[in-house]
Amino acid sequence: MLTRIGATVRPNTAGASTLAAMHVPPERLLSVAEQISAEPAVNHNYEREHHFNLWFVVTAGDRSGVARTLQRLRAATGFDVLDLPMERSYFIDLGFSVDGRRQTKSVTPKQCGIAIEDADRALLSAIEDGLPLVPEPYTRVAQADSLDRRPSPAPLGALD
Repeated sequence: MLTRIGATVRPNTAGASTLAAMHVPPERLLSVAEQISAEPAVNHNYEREHHFNLWFVVTAGDRSGVARTLQRLRAATGFDVLDLPMERSYFIDLGFSVDGRRQTKSVTPKQCGIAIEDADRALLSAIEDGLPLVPEPYTRVAQADSLDRRPSPAPLGALD
């Protein structure tokens, strides 16, 4: 089932991000994970079998925004946060076939070297939750009052 159609941008190209981890006692793991998930700058979290057992990714417009989010999470949960900013990227193709047939392909990402401008950042922010599932998605995005207000994606099966 498709749940989102949208852009994927190389980490730290149009903003800043970090992988973060916490050591949380098992009896508090679920409640702390809910606190982490409630933070708008966190796009996902997961449990790992490790001393640092709760891992999550934080994204923001810049590195200071990431730092502020991590500080809020430290204060809200009472647990220290291990900040693991990316030093070097690796490409792992996680693409899945839409029709269910198995595909094997070898893809090497291209380094484009294109600068991201403020207008680009606003557009990427407007569609970061995915494109609206309508026949003309960019028209819907353009019709929003401003690019600071994201259009509401239509639920699957509710296309215009």
